[in-house]
Amino acid sequence: TAFIVDEVQTGVGSTGKFWAHEHWDLDEAPDFVTFSKKMAIGGFYYKHEFRPRIQFVFGCCMSQRTSRIHSSSVEFRGGKLSLLYTADVGKERLKGRHPEFVSKARGLGTFCGIDLPDLETRTKFLGLMRNNGVDMDGCGVKTVRFRPALIFGHKHLDLAVNTMDSVLNGMKGSQKTASA
Repeated sequence: TAFIVDEVQTGVGSTGKFWAHEHWDLDEAPDFVTFSKKMAIGGFYYKHEFRPRIQFVFGCCMSQRTSRIHSSSVEFRGGKLSLLYTADVGKERLKGRHPEFVSKARGLGTFCGIDLPDLETRTKFLGLMRNNGVDMDGCGVKTVRFRPALIFGHKHLDLAVNTMDSVLNGMKGSQKTASA
């Protein structure tokens, strides 16, 4: 039996720590951890006791030194630009804003989301945000998820929050006009 953690979505600082499983206060490390996406390469690591007896190269990229170098530069950039701190500040700035629209602001690091009242409101909000240059996506029926790039910094946070304020104020104004 092995404990496998899939960090494809949550790894590389998205949750406020380099690996999401660091939040879990595990007694020991997972047996395997898978990763991809922000690492620009798919891969896994494992405990020594799970090491295969015969070594394999999974495609050309796994054996190239440049692929390994890329992940260390991503890690460096994340630390240099204070990605994890910036994301936590952003989450705090969202709490309590626009309570008529926004509920359940949550997340770890840049792995965050909010709920809007319903699918129609969320669809309108996402369209307006994209029209204003901020790319977000929906999840489920009413959740908005925000997953910025690793270069996300304070200037990007200000832009995103100010755009959200502008869009939600506009939606609030159009609600009042429609009900009058």
